[in-house]
Amino acid sequence: MRLTLNGSGDAAGIPVHGCNCGLCRQARAVRHLRRRPTCLALQEGNERLLIEAGNADLARNDWLEPPTAVLLCSWAPPHWTGLVRMHLGRGAALPVFGPGDSANPSWLSRTPGQLTVQATLQPEHETPIGRFRVHAFALSADPELLAYGIACGEQRLAYIPSTTQIDPSDAQAIAAWQPQVVVLGSPTQGRPEQRLMAVRELHQQLDRPTLLLTGIDHHLDQWLQSHAEPLPPGVRVAQDDQRLDMAYLNEYRRLDEAAV
Repeated sequence: MRLTLNGSGDAAGIPVHGCNCGLCRQARAVRHLRRRPTCLALQEGNERLLIEAGNADLARNDWLEPPTAVLLCSWAPPHWTGLVRMHLGRGAALPVFGPGDSANPSWLSRTPGQLTVQATLQPEHETPIGRFRVHAFALSADPELLAYGIACGEQRLAYIPSTTQIDPSDAQAIAAWQPQVVVLGSPTQGRPEQRLMAVRELHQQLDRPTLLLTGIDHHLDQWLQSHAEPLPPGVRVAQDDQRLDMAYLNEYRRLDEAAV
């Protein structure tokens, strides 16, 4: 199973529209400093599961091959606006899975197009999506938001979107699922150093898996660039356009420990 990080930022991205700070000026000048809204894809064989779709570039040439299914954590617009051009285009039909019991799944379900909305995922239930098995987890801080465990064969990756905080009972449920890799959206509450402390605590609660930190916003990115405080072994800050095999991701903690 292969992971591609198409975006690693928050919904605003970096550079932030209208901002002329040093960070945003640098990001406009140097492509690898930019952060698109968080979006990742898992590929196994010819199947590609796209997770989150707030990146407006999705319908452009970023994808060498189109996804075969889409998985959303919420029906709020920042999670799916990158699908608008796909929905109104002429591509193949594409199923879009997301939280069930939503009063209004979104504009996608009310507008005719190429995407088929499946608002069916329920906490503590597993749903097969092609070769992938998707287990949904509730997040107490936001009842309309789901985290997911995605399994393919013996490989297991969890995706936890950005939210104010992760309740210890939610972390316990995800840890019990035993993910080898966790892609974590940055906490949205507190100063950058407080949010990174929350990441460290959550890493411990999850039994110290390999962890990639995404959902990096403007303030956190500024802090990360101006501080050299190390993260725990196995925890790394994600970057746009990373393409990583699960086998290599599983080596992150060992490599970090060896470097100390």
